Amino acid sequence: MPSIANKKRIIIYIICAFLFALAGFFQAVDSLLPEFWHALFALLAHTILISLVIFWAVSIIHRMVRKDLLVLFITIATLILFFLVIRMIKYGLTEDIDTLSRYLWYSYYVPQCLIPPTLFLITMSMEKKNGKPLSRKWYLIYIPAILIIVSIYTNDLHQLAFRLNFDDNKFTYDHQIVFYLALGWEILITFASLIVMFLKCSVSTCRKRIWIPISAFVICALFSTICFLFNTKSFKIPELLCFTCI
Repeated sequence: MPSIANKKRIIIYIICAFLFALAGFFQAVDSLLPEFWHALFALLAHTILISLVIFWAVSIIHRMVRKDLLVLFITIATLILFFLVIRMIKYGLTEDIDTLSRYLWYSYYVPQCLIPPTLFLITMSMEKKNGKPLSRKWYLIYIPAILIIVSIYTNDLHQLAFRLNFDDNKFTYDHQIVFYLALGWEILITFASLIVMFLKCSVSTCRKRIWIPISAFVICALFSTICFLFNTKSFKIPELLCFTCI
């Protein structure tokens, strides 16, 4: 029989899943509604998503004992909040593809590029038997991410990330080499984190449960891919990536 603590945890997971689905419903129907209800449903969706991340961050603060891991987890939570707020501003306060909207779009790649190496540092810090903090040399893993972010922010100058087209007042773009470097970087470091996490699970009982986070990650990744390919109104890439990370 599940313990009382496990029952409470399951109830919390169900409530969070319901709220996430509710946010998706709000986003799916808001474009079909009159202006007031469109704005209200969009605001409710953003509020739910941001509140879920804040709830997760607070739970991390209460549950995490090691300060070095806590700092890394709070860094991820901050990056996720940044991602969701930028998404809210881009779709809620800017309607046309102008300079502001474009740079908000570029800003997506700040959390996208910084979250995977932070996750990697977390996995490298887990189960350190000597109790010493992680070597500073590992933080050099942020250098490729910073270079990619700078390249994307300066895309208007060289267009090596996205080739922008403004023909007949219609905005289109094509992906270029820096975009594929960013995508490859995110995928590579994320899978490296999963592999390190598996290898770090030295306790046999933990290793038996390693299928739980890996399965959750695979399911979320497949769901994100389906939503991206079919361009669903319910969920966009920012929130899908954020909650896959969590």
